[in-house]
Amino acid sequence: MKKIVIFLATFIALHANAQDFNAETTTGCVPLIVQFTATSGDAWEWDFGDGTSVAYTNPINHLYTSTGVYTVKCTIFYSDSRPQQIVTKTNYIVVNPKPHADFTSFNNQSCDPLNVEFNNISYDNDTASLTYQWFFDDSLSNDDTSSLKHPEHFFNNYKYYDVSLIVTNIFNCKDTITKPDYVKIEGMSGEIFADTLIGCKPLRVNFNFNISGFDNKDTMIIIFDDGESYVTEFVGAPLKHDYRKEGFYIPLIQLISWFYNENTGKYERCIRGYILKDTIKVLGYTADFRIENKQQEILSDGIKMLKPNDTAYFFDESDITPKDLTLSYKWNFGNGDSITTFDNFYKYVYHDTGSYLTSLEITNNICNDEKASHLLIVDVSSNISENEKTSKIVIYPNPVTSAFRINAGNTNIEYIEVIDILGNTLLKTSNISRDINIKHLSNGLYFIRIHTKEDLLSKKIIKK
Repeated sequence: MKKIVIFLATFIALHANAQDFNAETTTGCVPLIVQFTATSGDAWEWDFGDGTSVAYTNPINHLYTSTGVYTVKCTIFYSDSRPQQIVTKTNYIVVNPKPHADFTSFNNQSCDPLNVEFNNISYDNDTASLTYQWFFDDSLSNDDTSSLKHPEHFFNNYKYYDVSLIVTNIFNCKDTITKPDYVKIEGMSGEIFADTLIGCKPLRVNFNFNISGFDNKDTMIIIFDDGESYVTEFVGAPLKHDYRKEGFYIPLIQLISWFYNENTGKYERCIRGYILKDTIKVLGYTADFRIENKQQEILSDGIKMLKPNDTAYFFDESDITPKDLTLSYKWNFGNGDSITTFDNFYKYVYHDTGSYLTSLEITNNICNDEKASHLLIVDVSSNISENEKTSKIVIYPNPVTSAFRINAGNTNIEYIEVIDILGNTLLKTSNISRDINIKHLSNGLYFIRIHTKEDLLSKKIIKK
């Protein structure tokens, strides 16, 4: 008897559980699609609680388009003699409201970088509990998103930006709005490229350009940073430019266009500039040096004379750009001796009297060699400084084209010699009261060695 009771109870429980239905989800945001599945029966009639009903289908999907709490009823039919069963689930489906996302701004178009203040006009049944997530489509920014209700964002780059806002309420229901090209930073974007970044003057550089948004109404100005510029309405071909002076240059392009501003209702001019990302280095140097004795008196070009067996000190005074350019120095002492070094200073002992045409040749691995020469006189006679005596002797005109004259003042000149940079005497005369003709000499630098009863002096002239 006990076994029969247990069997009947189990049968009743299994039969009761079989007459049921379930929903894939019972809570969600409008619009909500719910799949209902009956667990038994051969035919079904569904009442979804929102005024709609459907017969025969199982499982079935139903779309709830309004918020609310819905009671769902399923009538289950059997093909055998079993009676129909009605299963009702009260307040079974809960459809929560979804917020409405929207925003505006007062100024969202400009040529210049623009700070946009966004006005959030989203709403919900409980607006105060809404949370926000903004996306500004600005991958180059460090703050491309925001969770503020009314954020600000600084748009710095030429681009049309898609701005999106996601709004979430207390039921975790979301609404998303995206406004394409909402923020417009007008104008053209561009890049400038140079095929050569370092070299010696004159340096030819070919420039290429990558310009976005350029048409036949627009203008490009190339500013080469050396005082020259170029205006064009065509950016397709490379542009060449010669830098003729040493220095560091950062060229730039200015792109000029016109756009219609939807905020102001006017056409406005837009100027945007883009610089070369590298520096063009134009190298150059002019060789020069000075010669001193141990008393730090200048000996160059006979201003003073060096005594035999004394040391001459050679100092580089070359004009070099850039200042940290690596150079080698070849010092030539005018007597057959020379030395090449990386030092811009050298000292040398002269034992014999005479006139020595010394020189300095500077070299690097990019530019051509540059050379300078100065006359050094080694003699036991007394020295007269430039300011004391040679400054009173005037050679004119200087530079000279064919002939020059000498105004000796009170100096008693015995004779003069014209000497080239190699130390060769080309002309010697004692008649200084007339023109001294050097028309037959090549253009260049020459030294005028002036012999007086007391001293040997030296001046420089340039033949053109």
